[in-house]
Amino acid sequence: MFNARIWLLSLVLVGCGTFDPVARAQLQTTVAERMSDEIRARLKDADQFDEDARLKASAEAMTPIYSVDLLRSPHEEDQVDARAHHETWGDMLRLQAEGVYPAALAAIKVLVLMVHGQFDPHPGRVLSIEPGKRGGRPCIRGMRIAVGDVLGWLAEGMSQEQILDEYPELTERDIRACLAYAADRERRLLTV
Repeated sequence: MFNARIWLLSLVLVGCGTFDPVARAQLQTTVAERMSDEIRARLKDADQFDEDARLKASAEAMTPIYSVDLLRSPHEEDQVDARAHHETWGDMLRLQAEGVYPAALAAIKVLVLMVHGQFDPHPGRVLSIEPGKRGGRPCIRGMRIAVGDVLGWLAEGMSQEQILDEYPELTERDIRACLAYAADRERRLLTV
């Protein structure tokens, strides 16, 4: 799961999350109630893969538990970075133990966009920094489109659909990765 805050003008992006042990226990109860033999078998099959592929296969197996009437799996085109996922979840648990979350959410006094999903759209391998390309700024999948370009277009009011129409080489995952990158930078700036 992805939990982040990002400031774009006066907008806060808050990812989904189970913010305390009680909510996590309720989520586990709900998961257990919705679990089927088919899902258990798919989770067992996922154990044969490396860590990244295992996380992706597990998320795909669990999709019926978290989703209803999907047109397609949200994981079909994803590359998964299990290490980043586990690090972020560890950070979230640490921040909860320190009392930062969910208390920090109460301080939000502007428009909030809640993003919900059961998988972690970490920038992971989507973004890269190459010396000499775009002044060393992070770019998307080796292209010359920088994270700052996408964030700027969003801040100017372009919708995700408009960006994807104008730049067909981009995907929804690329835009999520840019938002996740900015959210991570904001979190790091706040905790330094």
